[in-house]
Amino acid sequence: MRTRAVTIVLIVVTAGALAAVVGACGDKTQPTPTMDAAPKTSTSPTGTGTTLTFTKADNGSTVPGKVGDLVALRLDENPTTGYEWKMQASAGLTAVSSDYEGPTESPAPVGAGGVHVWTYQVQETGTQTLDGQYLGPDRTTVGDTFKLTISVE
Repeated sequence: MRTRAVTIVLIVVTAGALAAVVGACGDKTQPTPTMDAAPKTSTSPTGTGTTLTFTKADNGSTVPGKVGDLVALRLDENPTTGYEWKMQASAGLTAVSSDYEGPTESPAPVGAGGVHVWTYQVQETGTQTLDGQYLGPDRTTVGDTFKLTISVE
């Protein structure tokens, strides 16, 4: 009987410790990602152009742009399980930033994904492209791709 009581106490203590660890792992500082279907525009922080925001809904699109514009791309990603986007930009686009926004739930569910946000600045006229492949842990294409063409005046 005493062994059973000790076992029950150990199970309860272990469960409580596990709950405390999982609760402490939640990141409460991440902004809530938004995944709008339509591109958004706003004035860029440098004042030299417009910020154009795109999501997976814009895959395969050709959009207008101007030299100086910022292009922000937001795609769902789950790097905690080894799945990440590999992006390639044409020579007329310069990378400004690449940030991952994790899940906003507290505590964050184990293995939950978030949103990766890339920002590029348009540097040259002509046809510019952003191409991406969603890769798994073995770094082979999972089957998801993204392409955005920017026709720059």
